[in-house]
Amino acid sequence: MDLVQTILIVSLLVVVSVYTGYNVQKISHFLRPKDFITIAIFTAIAVCAFAVYLLGYDLPVYYCLPVMAGYLIGYSLAPKEDPLIINYVQPDCNNNWIDYYVLYHIKAKTYIADQSNKAFIHRLLGVHHELITDKPIAAKTQMSIHVPRKRRIFQGEGIYINDIDESVTLKKIWWRLKVKESTTKIYLADGTGTNNVDFVRSAGVLKRQRRQITTLYSQLQKARTEILDKTAERVFEYIFPTDSVLRDGDLETISRVQEPQNEAVRKGGAQ
Repeated sequence: MDLVQTILIVSLLVVVSVYTGYNVQKISHFLRPKDFITIAIFTAIAVCAFAVYLLGYDLPVYYCLPVMAGYLIGYSLAPKEDPLIINYVQPDCNNNWIDYYVLYHIKAKTYIADQSNKAFIHRLLGVHHELITDKPIAAKTQMSIHVPRKRRIFQGEGIYINDIDESVTLKKIWWRLKVKESTTKIYLADGTGTNNVDFVRSAGVLKRQRRQITTLYSQLQKARTEILDKTAERVFEYIFPTDSVLRDGDLETISRVQEPQNEAVRKGGAQ
């Protein structure tokens, strides 16, 4: 086999493998080539290469390398959405729960491509994991997640949610064969379910309301203090009426009355 034939065969194998990898990824929606179709293809290539090497057939083993490389290139070139990061602060345990969804769309509906071969088989059978939101996603936030153990940083668009609800139903596939079909509903937070303009306006309103609440609380505390002071004053006036308060004239009268008595006391003490 001359060089030209070898180049043609290798080129054909690369084109076929790129096309195969491209379409497998479009069907599987896997981020990494770990679906059972990819595993089966790579296993078949390895078995063939090993068999050819042992049996000594006149077939170059190095043809397997362009096939595997072309398949991975096609797999990576397939158009796919970036994972959507979900940030959910669980109020019951004060836990910041972060996950990501790989999404795909069928007839204006959004579905989650769970990254498992079981879920992939379900998708091939027509069973899909639907994603529902209580209102349209109006804004997304750039998020960066650092995984220290793996020394990796995941970056992408994400949303904040207030709650998440998952339900499972049985879907009939064929005769008595039924498969569980999942549905996930998420309740978006205000920052995600509101566009930027409305959110800024609502944030401004929230700040004004907070200032008003602070002012009203201060006025309430002042009113409570004044009420206590006035109450104490009223109680004192009730116990000690106003008529019993000594005036300047009363003090002079008391002094004139007390002078003879004080003089007699002094004379008695002198004797």
